[in-house]
Amino acid sequence: MLRHLRRESGYTLLESLFQLAIMVAFLHLIILFFYWKYTIERQIGSNSSTEWELFTAELQTSLSQVNSIELEMDGRALLFRNERGMHTISQSGSVIRKTVDSKGHVPLFTNSQSVLFSIEGEMVRMKVVTVDEKIKERRFAVGLYPE
Repeated sequence: MLRHLRRESGYTLLESLFQLAIMVAFLHLIILFFYWKYTIERQIGSNSSTEWELFTAELQTSLSQVNSIELEMDGRALLFRNERGMHTISQSGSVIRKTVDSKGHVPLFTNSQSVLFSIEGEMVRMKVVTVDEKIKERRFAVGLYPE
């Protein structure tokens, strides 16, 4: 009977220290994960800024080879012609969209309050006011190729 009692040991100090060490290691990993996540989110930015950069990159690519370019609706619409047809960039509701030969509606940028284009020599300046009233401006180089 005495031998049986010696084999039954309770929760020891050594076991509790081992579990405490494991818990501290996991807490460090959790803290490192949240620090890494914060750093990545800060570098990437918000969805709005990513959408803006994608929109401006696509518009710059579209304007790289055009045959003609003009403004309509007092600068609220940009029309340009290339080998794919007549493109119109304008606002509908809170979306800046593109149509080709007056067909289709490709959304390019959402949550916009207003858009204004101006042509300055071989550059197009675009000013967008977002729904949260932030002003975003960008200039685009126009690659004019005569027909």
